[in-house]
Amino acid sequence: MIEVLEQYNIRFTNHKIFGYEIKGFMSNSPKTVLESFTTDWCYTKDDIDKFISDVEAVLIGESSQAGGISQGLFAGIVTPTKTKFYEDYTIWANNNNATPDFELPTTDFKVILEAWRDYLANG
Repeated sequence: MIEVLEQYNIRFTNHKIFGYEIKGFMSNSPKTVLESFTTDWCYTKDDIDKFISDVEAVLIGESSQAGGISQGLFAGIVTPTKTKFYEDYTIWANNNNATPDFELPTTDFKVILEAWRDYLANG
């Protein structure tokens, strides 16, 4: 797990904004689309556990794809080999073969999701 987080230079953070503690993470992904999609899509343990189950279903062939459009209107599309992120969901919606803003192996994305879940639970 540590190797994957280091590869993408991911570090988890706590910020106080208007008296509220906000948890997030930062990485070296272009235009922050990896963390923006992930923190929009998965901000509670239940959300993350459900999404991890969806990702696992893709990895073992029970489903061909997972993901969708986040609250911030980022698209995240999980396939058996790659997870692709789009800063503007309409690019993907208009052309499912459009070049993503960022992509990584789905196995790495699953590790990141598990680390994010653990951080939210314990951080």
